[in-house]
Amino acid sequence: MIKNGNSVVFERDKCLIKNKLDELVAEAYLVDGVYKLKIQTQNCLLTAVSGETWHRRLGHINSTDMNKMKTCGLVEGLDYPDGFVISKSSCQTCCEGKQSRLPFNSGSRATETLQIIHSDVCGPMETVSMGGACYFLIFVDDYTRMTFIYFLKAKSEVINYFKEFKSMAENSQNKKIKILRTDNGCEYSNNVFEYFLKKEGIVHQKTNPYTPEQNGLSERSNRTIVERARCLLFEADLKKEFWAEAANTAVYLKNRSVTSGIEKTPYEMWTKRKPDLQHIRIFGSQVMVHIPKEKRTKWDKKSKLHILVGFSENVKGYRIYDPVKRNVTTSRDVVIMEKLRTTETVTIPVVETTDSVGELLEESAVKTEFLHNQSSSSECDYSESLNNSFHKKKEESDKKEKEEEANNVPQTNEEPKKQLRKRPERYGFANMSTTSIGDNELTYAEAISGPESQQWLQAMAEELQSFDDNQVWEIVDAPDSASVVQCKWVLKKKIDCDNKVRHRARLVAKGFTQRAGVDYDETFSPVIRHSTLRLLFSLSVQLDMNVTHLDVTTAFLNDYLKESIFMYLPEGFPNKEPNKVMKLKKAVYGLK
Repeated sequence: MIKNGNSVVFERDKCLIKNKLDELVAEAYLVDGVYKLKIQTQNCLLTAVSGETWHRRLGHINSTDMNKMKTCGLVEGLDYPDGFVISKSSCQTCCEGKQSRLPFNSGSRATETLQIIHSDVCGPMETVSMGGACYFLIFVDDYTRMTFIYFLKAKSEVINYFKEFKSMAENSQNKKIKILRTDNGCEYSNNVFEYFLKKEGIVHQKTNPYTPEQNGLSERSNRTIVERARCLLFEADLKKEFWAEAANTAVYLKNRSVTSGIEKTPYEMWTKRKPDLQHIRIFGSQVMVHIPKEKRTKWDKKSKLHILVGFSENVKGYRIYDPVKRNVTTSRDVVIMEKLRTTETVTIPVVETTDSVGELLEESAVKTEFLHNQSSSSECDYSESLNNSFHKKKEESDKKEKEEEANNVPQTNEEPKKQLRKRPERYGFANMSTTSIGDNELTYAEAISGPESQQWLQAMAEELQSFDDNQVWEIVDAPDSASVVQCKWVLKKKIDCDNKVRHRARLVAKGFTQRAGVDYDETFSPVIRHSTLRLLFSLSVQLDMNVTHLDVTTAFLNDYLKESIFMYLPEGFPNKEPNKVMKLKKAVYGLK
């Protein structure tokens, strides 16, 4: 080092290393009698995500707030090299989406959650969203700055969404809304809305005409959401029909970002938990979604290209858009390619009659009663028909694969692979046991109106009896404020060990209707890992022990619930009364 012209200067508690130009190269500090250099390794530099990438991931948040989140430890998983600074002049997307005048500042603050709620409606938009929305409605808690967004087709829906928000917020915080601050719009100033507020004891504060500054928090929140959503759309090169998904993502990121006036994120102020940002990825990134083996054949692709359009609040997964099926779903088995931007033209779906952005379509429950005295059909030989059906489908699949191979012969010098042998005929029953009878699940209405209605009625009666024997629920009056979980019948045919067809009915709760932080706090997956199971088998062989398998009937129904969860009465429930629901005492299939 000295031969190369560098110099080393030792001081009392540190050592300075300088180059030929007397410029400081590195510093070493005295620790336990040894001078130790504090440097960042090259491996760390190679693997660290840049500050610019995190700036884009977080919806083009300003660098001051992002650095504060990192240095103060306000979130987890936010890691990038120190010294990151970005301004609108160095980010074209920020200029395109955010350049404007300075905001109005508010001088009053609430002292507790739900003391003051700000609300405003933004719209109508020039483009209808994929879900058919023309407006979005926000509710902002003045104390925590937590924001909640809803998407409307018409302003007349405001009162319904306010009731939904009120029920969720008051149950979550165990407090009552005291003041609602809005503008003088007709959606807030009508007699129905005013009567509901007076009935609930909520003070309605309205702004003076032409003075939106008095409701500045809502106006500024709308602007922040629109600006960040606009940046997300520009970044992803998506059409304007995705504005609702972008706005929904903007609110998700806003609640998990630091805001002026408070030292914590709105999410932490509201839930008392620090937000984790490790799952955040760039909006509009290409996503390879895993296709379940039940939905593909052996030589089909194992993943399919989608587009990342948001993050789910109630499900551990990503909101993804399928350009082929033109719908939005949620999945956790994904590979996200952030560096690949969406360049292909995205096909926009035809507007459906759905209320929320990208709402997942669920089967609507057909409200009918049990049909009695249905004639039963004669039984069929399912074993023979299924076996023939399996080999027929296998031959069709082999034929299709051969045609595809003939049309797409690769130019290669490699030796051809050996042809796979056809499965022996004796494997028929084993192949049959891996499939379900029928391609699709039956709905309740299809089951009780079909030729096998008596078998399905008997299966559903046995399921209800098992719930009754385990004292899973009790029938109570419908609560006024608590949310009620929906349920559905899952009907399938199965083959038992004696090769007999069994009609299986299972009553499951629609867990996706539960809200995180309101109906549940944590989710669990009580399923043994395959690696653990293999370890047990290995130990049993090594220790010369026998392995015994047993099945616990309705094991899921033996877990007592700590939360107060209500569920609607299922279709076909005997002596079904109006305004009655089930209060669950034990866990039900499908609950989170």
